[in-house]
Amino acid sequence: MTETVTPLVTSPERDDVPMGDFIHVVAARKWTIMLIMVILTVAATASVYRKPTPYVSDASVLISTGAQTTVQAQQSMNTEKALAKSRAVAARVADRLHLRASPESLLAGLSADVLLDTQVLDLTYSAAESGRAKRLAQGFADAYVAYRGELVDRVVASYGTLDARISELRDELSRAQTDAAGASDPAAAAAARERASGVSSELILLEQRRDGLFATAPVNAVVVERASEPKKTGRALTRTVVLALVAGFALGVAVAYALEARALRRRRMHGGVEGTVSDGVVWRR
Repeated sequence: MTETVTPLVTSPERDDVPMGDFIHVVAARKWTIMLIMVILTVAATASVYRKPTPYVSDASVLISTGAQTTVQAQQSMNTEKALAKSRAVAARVADRLHLRASPESLLAGLSADVLLDTQVLDLTYSAAESGRAKRLAQGFADAYVAYRGELVDRVVASYGTLDARISELRDELSRAQTDAAGASDPAAAAAARERASGVSSELILLEQRRDGLFATAPVNAVVVERASEPKKTGRALTRTVVLALVAGFALGVAVAYALEARALRRRRMHGGVEGTVSDGVVWRR
């Protein structure tokens, strides 16, 4: 029998397993992958059930705005949403309910949303205890309405102050114009006109400021739905299980590749690779 020796120059050997062997690796290590998937899924499910399910309660506030367009109304409602979740409102909640908690910790359980195509602000509070959830949902609704009322009162007060100052400036402008018209001395007439110009500029500025006070400011805010009876939120079990299975499969495949790579190195060390490797030449019969 004639033996044919064919020298075959090989590329440097790799210690890892080619990605093209994915199906082979998964099939060979299927039990390892399944075990990891089961472990992660059980652990994730246990964590979901171990975590206490919070209670939620919500209250609704109707906001009347002076907005003239849809864009202005949307901007105004976004402003009110941010205002309801402000530290100033949370501080009033703590004060009204005699709580020692910080405003930041109270805000952690609050969410605020504007109901679609409405001027209704929905305030939802989440807490581990049902009574606390309802109490704070109503507390935030009441504190927001009270704080909004304070802001409107400030606007009204500012409006009155500006209106009074505008009346004074109009009288002063009228006197300056009269003085400028009746002055016989050119220097006095010039001084009166200069005074009238300064008063007129201030008058225009204050009138613009006054007219802009109620341009987008809410006129009224009232609680239309008091805090609802608390109810438990559903557990996100399905989503958690799906994510755990996906993560378990990915981790299992990574472990399977690592095990296959280690097995490949061992076979090479013990001469288990096809043919005999020597000085970069594989000899096949």
